[in-house]
Amino acid sequence: ENRASTTQPNMLKLFVGKKKPTITPKDSINKLRDTLDMLEKREDFLEKKIQMEVANARKNARRNKRAALMSLKRKKAYENQLNKISGARITIEQQLMAIEGAHTSMLAFDAMQTGAQAMRTMHGAMNVDSVEDTMDDIRDQMDIASEISDAIATPLGPDILDDDELEAELAELEQ
Repeated sequence: ENRASTTQPNMLKLFVGKKKPTITPKDSINKLRDTLDMLEKREDFLEKKIQMEVANARKNARRNKRAALMSLKRKKAYENQLNKISGARITIEQQLMAIEGAHTSMLAFDAMQTGAQAMRTMHGAMNVDSVEDTMDDIRDQMDIASEISDAIATPLGPDILDDDELEAELAELEQ
């Protein structure tokens, strides 16, 4: 009984295997780009082979029909491979665009979450009532500052100069 329970986990390890490493969007994007580069090189290679077979077929068209037909058969085979590679490239390009779009959306969403968290943190320290109280305090202090400024600007005591005296001095100057 004890032995059976200890062998079962070992048996499971055989079937389950190791966990696959997590593939990041950047890893996937890089692998897809590398694959596209490889496929593009393969397409270039096949296009050169097709051109070479066409040239061979032309060269042998009159004097060696069998060799010309073989060249055309190879050309068709290369064209079939080229079509398959072109289809694979289109699929990979579409997948690459989808992953890049999803990755961009994920980054934008992460940024928005960070911004929302920052706003929550900032707003956690204040509320509407405390802001209104602070604004009232500021208004009170501005009123006090204005009153102080007015008080400083007001002359001390009764008018230092008598208006009648100033009128008499002005009349003397006019003569």
